[in-house]
Amino acid sequence: MVVIVEDKHDGYTVLDFVKKELGMSRRLLIRLKQTGGGISVNGLNVTVRAVLHAGDVLSLMVEDEWESHLSALAKGGMSPAAEGDSIEIIYEDKYLLAVNKPSNMPTHPSFSHFDDTLANVLSGKIATFRPINRLDLDTSGLILIAKDQLTAYKMSQKLIKGGVKKRYIAVLAGIIEPEDGIIETYIKRKPDSIIEREVSKTGTESEYAKTEYHCIGKNDKMSVVYAYPITGRTHQLRVHFAYKNCPVYGDTLYGTACDEINRQALHSEMLEFNHPETGERLKLTASVAKDIKVLYEAWLNEENI
Repeated sequence: MVVIVEDKHDGYTVLDFVKKELGMSRRLLIRLKQTGGGISVNGLNVTVRAVLHAGDVLSLMVEDEWESHLSALAKGGMSPAAEGDSIEIIYEDKYLLAVNKPSNMPTHPSFSHFDDTLANVLSGKIATFRPINRLDLDTSGLILIAKDQLTAYKMSQKLIKGGVKKRYIAVLAGIIEPEDGIIETYIKRKPDSIIEREVSKTGTESEYAKTEYHCIGKNDKMSVVYAYPITGRTHQLRVHFAYKNCPVYGDTLYGTACDEINRQALHSEMLEFNHPETGERLKLTASVAKDIKVLYEAWLNEENI
């Protein structure tokens, strides 16, 4: 089992992570500790006391037993996607796979999602699911997946060091001012919530966050922007635009629901980076989801998108 450590897990020990986030039993933890090379971070063997940092590649060599554990919890197993399910492939070679994830699809299995995830859909195509970037359940668009552990490590390091340029399309509730700008704040977990984030002052519990944006169209109630997250904090774009009093349209966590769309109008549209093996500059794009297009197609010239 290979996991790319997210920002929200930065500072966790391996023990905390496998217990709190993966729900591993005591038996599986013992097995993990007793297995030679059972735990590694970025290719180096560690103990359960090792501290994890965002972008680390954590490998746990208990995959067979862990999959059985998930199957038992799921009462029937973590099944591959149903026949006929498909995902748009944007790019593929022997090292990388890029796909266009629909909204309302989790990236990987969890205790509440076993057979409806991107990992399930791709289970017949790749042996081990190693996503480089993650998208929220209701955010659509590009997800990049490494096909081997070394590529996963190289790409995660690019992500940490700013070597991956990301562009989102967002429909905002309100008129963004100025039309082109930079949002720089600190973001932390909101007290008494395991999900919600908020803008905060600097401090040990806060993380610096920077977003650049460019307005490409607006009317009397909406703005459509290209958003470039320079850092990669949890819910960064959603928090930053809410901070500007222009929450992402349909975002019920940081804004309000709307009749026109049943999720936040946020789409990961472009990833640009140097290939980790060949050095070739790649610019991958995923077409905007249809439910987002209907929000602006009547008043915004689609040739600008």
